[in-house]
Amino acid sequence: MNNTHDFKENIDAAEQETKFNIITLAEDENEESKRIVDDVLEQISRLYRDFREWLKNNASNEEAAIYFARVKQESARLLAQAKEKIDAFQERDDVHAGKQKAKAFGAKMVDDFNNGVEDLLQNEHVSKVVDGISDTIEQVRQDERVKSGIKKLKKGTLSVAKRAYEGLKHVLDEDEQED
Repeated sequence: MNNTHDFKENIDAAEQETKFNIITLAEDENEESKRIVDDVLEQISRLYRDFREWLKNNASNEEAAIYFARVKQESARLLAQAKEKIDAFQERDDVHAGKQKAKAFGAKMVDDFNNGVEDLLQNEHVSKVVDGISDTIEQVRQDERVKSGIKKLKKGTLSVAKRAYEGLKHVLDEDEQED
């Protein structure tokens, strides 16, 4: 019987599961966590590659089962070691301080942007443009043609609404008379 065939599915499944567990360790997208994960993934790949090579040259199912158990045990040890390293890195004071600096920097950027807008509005040229736009809007609102157009629009809207009401009332009155 071919040992490679007997263990292939188990080997592939165990390797993929271990790699998945290692990849999910690094929650933060930082270089140190990525480096740790990449190193452990390489070690896991080498471990399983060596086992596959050994399996090609050895015929004993019992020896293969023992070797496979050691490979899985070593994988678990590497996974635990990676988790420990990532946790230790994330708990370091300088990493925590870096996160706090990033948050503070973001808040400062927002404040600076708001101050920049205020400064911009205090600029004489910008102020003139904003005032000019405000004056133009006010002139349009005060224009007699615009006021006349708005009155006509209101009258037309009310007329349409009154006709719709009368039509609806007529339809409803007819429904009541039929009952």
